[in-house]
Amino acid sequence: MNHRHDELYYRYADRAKEAKDRFSFLKDTQDAAFAEGFAEGFEKGFAEGFAEGFAESEARGKLIGRIKLIQRFLKITAADDTSLKALETKELETLASDLETRLNDLA
Repeated sequence: MNHRHDELYYRYADRAKEAKDRFSFLKDTQDAAFAEGFAEGFEKGFAEGFAEGFAESEARGKLIGRIKLIQRFLKITAADDTSLKALETKELETLASDLETRLNDLA
């Protein structure tokens, strides 16, 4: 009877170890997939965000340059860079449009 008890115990222990190994394998696989997905998503998001930010900065820089040039043509005091950079893009577009209208009225 003692031998039978030992056999059942070892069978149970083997199954428990197999279940633990299977869980560990699945957990490791899940962790690796998450890390890979996170890294890929971060890289893609960073690249897209950088490109979008660069394009927006370039557009704002062009608007500021246009505003300063028109102010020079109109012979009015040019706004300083700090105050222009503080404006939203829509505000810059409106200011540039208003200045262009004033310039066209002179012509």
